[in-house]
Amino acid sequence: MIKTISRQQCMIQSWYMACDLHLCAVGILIVYFVWKFPKCEKIVLIIAIVVSCFISAYVVYDHKFYPTFFGFISNLKYPPSHEDFTLLYIPTHTRATPYFVGMFAGHVYRTTRARKPDFRFPYPTLCLWTIVGGCVLWMMSVFYFFVHEYSMWASVLYALVFRLIYSAMISAFIIISAVNTCYTGSWTLILAPLGRLTYGVYMGGLSIQLFYVASARTQIYFNQLLISWVVIGDSIFGFIIAFILYMLIESPFENLLKLFINKIKGGKNKTEERTPNAVEMISPHTGHAIEINS
Repeated sequence: MIKTISRQQCMIQSWYMACDLHLCAVGILIVYFVWKFPKCEKIVLIIAIVVSCFISAYVVYDHKFYPTFFGFISNLKYPPSHEDFTLLYIPTHTRATPYFVGMFAGHVYRTTRARKPDFRFPYPTLCLWTIVGGCVLWMMSVFYFFVHEYSMWASVLYALVFRLIYSAMISAFIIISAVNTCYTGSWTLILAPLGRLTYGVYMGGLSIQLFYVASARTQIYFNQLLISWVVIGDSIFGFIIAFILYMLIESPFENLLKLFINKIKGGKNKTEERTPNAVEMISPHTGHAIEINS
């Protein structure tokens, strides 16, 4: 049943919404558990990260896959027809590591701000540029599997750590930026609006890329200039589509949700509003607070 559903996607990237929903539900359960048992917070998150890493490695080992789904032309014709796409690339259990690493990063940021509110990372600019360079190099490391013969144990090891390392670097970038307040002032005016559009870029931007490839009537011979031109064009059109989606769908529903929540809160406050001139006393029989109108 699951395999049949995975072969009937409305969009190539729509698998992400299912993963996001599943991980949000799991995240709520984890947050509730660590709220009830705060001393176990770090242990629970570490266990979740380790288990998710080993799940991805086991899937690669069990099916003799490469560590990730490679975007070859033959694979991109219809990705759901390939098992490494449906069993490794898109399932929630193989995508959970970055989500749990993000939760652990939230724990680190919260405890750092609570225990050391004046703490600042030394040399933040150097740290951030080092992380950016490390992310680029780590993304390029996947080319190892393009130039070497298939090795199951190399694939298993890479599947075990590659999402862990990448998400850890991204989380470190966010923590350093937040603790040292690196992006404020004019940066906020630029990054805040773009940040609200990133989800729309992900959902709508790929359609432009698919249209560009599908509309080609002859072979496309890429060079540095053409690649730069395509990247800039995809980015601009992606944000234009995201802005349209935000204005037509996301923003109206977001405002409706705010009105709905405010209405619920307003009704609750009215029911809980105390009568004027009321005096609160403790009942000697029940120990509960009672009101006496004067």
